[in-house]
Amino acid sequence: PHELEYIKDRKAFAFSGLARNDDFRSTVESFECDLRGFMGFPDHHWYSEDDFNSIFCSAEDTAADILLTTEKDFARFSHKIQCPVDLLVIGIQIFFGDDESAFNAFIKNRLE
Repeated sequence: PHELEYIKDRKAFAFSGLARNDDFRSTVESFECDLRGFMGFPDHHWYSEDDFNSIFCSAEDTAADILLTTEKDFARFSHKIQCPVDLLVIGIQIFFGDDESAFNAFIKNRLE
């Protein structure tokens, strides 16, 4: 995808507030960027000014030129901050493969 080309070989600093921050970190590591650092917060974390100061200082200390975070996190702070470097928001898509029709039937039955 186009977005992955945008971050390939760039110096990145990532952060997230998820139940499984390590999964997001592993996803970012698969993007072929130069992950300089990562900061994980508790699930459903509401970011404070101090949190962003820590994130921005850590990114600067590692010479990162792009920040990466999740859609879920971005929704909690998008109206609060201005990033000093590029910010890329990573979305997720659920894929059930061959089980998608079975999953859809399960949901439909539950809703009825």
